[in-house]
Amino acid sequence: SSKRGENKWRRRVAKGGGVGRWFWEPIVQGREMGFLLLQLGFAIFALRMLRPEITLPGSEPRPQTTYISVPYSDFLASIDKDQVKKVEVDGVHVMFRLRPEVEASVVEQPQTQTDGVADNAAISRRIVFTTTRPVDIKTPYEKMVENSVEFGSPDRRSGGMLNSALVRHFS
Repeated sequence: SSKRGENKWRRRVAKGGGVGRWFWEPIVQGREMGFLLLQLGFAIFALRMLRPEITLPGSEPRPQTTYISVPYSDFLASIDKDQVKKVEVDGVHVMFRLRPEVEASVVEQPQTQTDGVADNAAISRRIVFTTTRPVDIKTPYEKMVENSVEFGSPDRRSGGMLNSALVRHFS
């Protein structure tokens, strides 16, 4: 006799009293397994919502975003030197990214490790510069068009968590 809760082989008696076939009785029935998988899926979804920086096994690591506040004059100088790749304008608030070749030269990367780990750390970081435009100065849209800078403003139609997810993916 087996204890309850263990997998067990059981022989069912055939009709007419003959020797029956062996049947496997699993611990977890099909319906219970479906419920457990549903709970696991919900737990993974909740983890991704609460801690988006944690990557799941097999998924691409998401670059970590670093926000650096700079004076508006630095933004104007970067536009003039054609160093800006993307700009997001939200009223007087401006977020921008430099072109990759410029970003690599401006931001010092840690060179303490020689086994390639430092290179991966540099790739996994994304730098977004933020600044505030003085109200009496116009945004230099003409120069941005001239330099083929991608620009726009945040989409207000999607609110709440979706909007914050878009800011996280600003690349």
